Amino acid sequence: MGRLSLSSLNNLCLQAILMSKQLLTIQYPYINTKPTVSTKKKKNRKPSDPHPHHQNRFRSLKMMRLQSLVFLLFLLTTASSAARSVPGGWSPIDNINDPHITEIANYAVTEYDKRSGAKLKFEKVIKGESQVVAGTNYHLTLSAADGSDSNNYEAFVYERVWQHFRNLTSFEPVHA
Repeated sequence: MGRLSLSSLNNLCLQAILMSKQLLTIQYPYINTKPTVSTKKKKNRKPSDPHPHHQNRFRSLKMMRLQSLVFLLFLLTTASSAARSVPGGWSPIDNINDPHITEIANYAVTEYDKRSGAKLKFEKVIKGESQVVAGTNYHLTLSAADGSDSNNYEAFVYERVWQHFRNLTSFEPVHA
């Protein structure tokens, strides 16, 4: 199942708002008129005039419309913010120069050096994405130097910040 883009999610929410507005507009002939109290006898009242007892109904219908629109606006803002980071889905890292992302990339290179005996030196993060699970998975493309040669690598790091735990899951050279 593909991920919804932010614009398509906003379009869906706007369509839901328009549909709910149509559903909430009840087709009573007196819905958009001001309630008037007739001093004449009941049988002289026009059918289009609202009955005095319907004044509370006007208030409750207006309140229901307002509450529904407020709720739908809440859904719209929640859905659009949730589209940026979906739990279980990969989201691009907006600021690859963030000190925490740089620290994770440096950890990946250092851990790879320990495990393999290589002498790589971290240079910079090229791009990255994260996945929220029972912790956070980081998929980083980074550049590291091996002596005078600089190459790109793909690293996967799993982190649980609250437990001060990190694990290098994968570290492979990127083949062009």
